[in-house]
Amino acid sequence: MTGAIYQSPEEAAEQILSRLGKRVTLGLPLGIGKANHIANALYARAEADPSIALTIFSAVSLGVPELVAGSDLKARFIGPLIARINAGHEPLLYAKAQAASALPRNISVHEFFLPAGSHLGNPDVQQAYLSANYTHVVSVLLDAGVNVLAPLVAPSGDVGQSATYSLSSNTDLVLDFLSRLDERTGGGPFFLAGQANRQLPYMRGPGELDAARFDGMLDTPQTQFDLFSVPRQPVTLTDYATALHCAAMIPDGGTLQIGIGSFSDALTQALLLRHDTSDAFDELSGLSPVTTS
Repeated sequence: MTGAIYQSPEEAAEQILSRLGKRVTLGLPLGIGKANHIANALYARAEADPSIALTIFSAVSLGVPELVAGSDLKARFIGPLIARINAGHEPLLYAKAQAASALPRNISVHEFFLPAGSHLGNPDVQQAYLSANYTHVVSVLLDAGVNVLAPLVAPSGDVGQSATYSLSSNTDLVLDFLSRLDERTGGGPFFLAGQANRQLPYMRGPGELDAARFDGMLDTPQTQFDLFSVPRQPVTLTDYATALHCAAMIPDGGTLQIGIGSFSDALTQALLLRHDTSDAFDELSGLSPVTTS
C-alpha cells in the first residue's frame, strides 16, 4: 500500500488535513457505503477549529432514530428495539447535527437523496439539498472540487501490498469519479481514504481495488462497526413462491438488481438455493432454470 494503515480515525483526519490544508470537500457514497469513523473525525476537527472549511456531499445519510419526548409507552416499546438493532452502529455526527439544525457555520452538508419524510420542517436540510439526477452526480462532484473520497470497503483478508479491497455495494459512483479525476475543477491534491469493514460482502470484479490505489486505509478492530439496519418484515409463502418462479428465469451468469424488503429476501434465498442445491430448487419450483449455452 502506498499510503498508511491508520491506527485511529484521528490519525486519518490529521493526514488528510496535512495533505489538503484547511479546505476539505468530502465525498461519501450513498447509504451504508460511508467511512463513518473518518467522516466523524474530520467533522470533529472542523467543529473544534472554525478555520477549517468542511463541505460534505453525500446521499442517504442513515441516522439512528431518536425518540421524541412525550410518549412513555412509545419509549418503552421502541427504545429497546432501537438500542438492540443499532447497538454496534457508528452514528454520523454531521447527520445528527444536520437533523437538529446545529451544523457549525464552517461545515455544510449537501445530499442528493434524502430518506422519505426524514427532514420535514427542517429548512436547513431542504435548502442545502442537491437537486441532481443520479446520472449527473459525478459531474456535480467534480465541479464542486471534491478532494477527499471516503468509501467503506470490504477487505480481502490479505495485508500489505498484496491486499485488495472491494467497493462492495458502492461501485458505481466511486469508480466513475476515480476514472474522471482529471476533470475536477481546480485540480490540486486528492485523497482516497478507505475504511475497512468486515461485515460488507466482498464483491469481485471491477469494484476490486488494489491496496496501492488508496492514499490511506483505516483498518483496526476498534473501528469495525455494525452496518445500519432496519427491522426485517417476515417473508410470506407468497413471497417465496414468487421468488422461486423468478429465480428460475435468471440465466446462469446473469445480473439482477434487487431492492429492499421481504420479497428481495425471498429472491436472494431462492437464488442461493438454486446455486447450492439445484435438486431441491427444481423440486420446490417445479421449473427448470434457464441456462446459457
